[in-house]
Amino acid sequence: MEHGLLLIASLMIALAACGGGSPVVQNTTPPESVKIPFLTLEGGSYEIGREHGRQLREEIREVIGIWKTSFAKAYNVHPDSFVTALLKETDYTSAIKRNTPWLLSEVRGIADGAGLDFNSVLAFQLLDESGLNGERVMADKCSALGVDHNENGPAIVAQNMDLEGWRNGYQVVLHIKNA
Repeated sequence: MEHGLLLIASLMIALAACGGGSPVVQNTTPPESVKIPFLTLEGGSYEIGREHGRQLREEIREVIGIWKTSFAKAYNVHPDSFVTALLKETDYTSAIKRNTPWLLSEVRGIADGAGLDFNSVLAFQLLDESGLNGERVMADKCSALGVDHNENGPAIVAQNMDLEGWRNGYQVVLHIKNA
């Protein structure tokens, strides 16, 4: 079954980078010259995640490294300590297992494919939750759009997240075909 195009920020998609509530221009390159990777992934959740992680291994490792450095500065804590506390104290993992276990499997696949620890990759997916549970609440939030499939085309899910400027350049479009 085809789930359509998913636009995801920073390995999901960040269309706008905002800081302090005001738009910040991070890139003045015309859109037609920007090359956003387009991956077609097929199989079960774990296989889709593993192939995603394998194909974008360097980019994923790089952006998670930048994210961890950002956390170290923003929260004055070792990022691995924050990741551990976030996952332990909030127990988002149990809610994900209960409600969307296939997403947890996909994240595990991304971690394995990219050669990273699962907890870091999982915490990286929890953008708003990380901000809400940190020392400060992120001022900007995301917008989402969904269009159901019909006779004219597939389902489309799109999301923009108002994120830090360092995330710009890590966008990817995923075309996911589940078995």
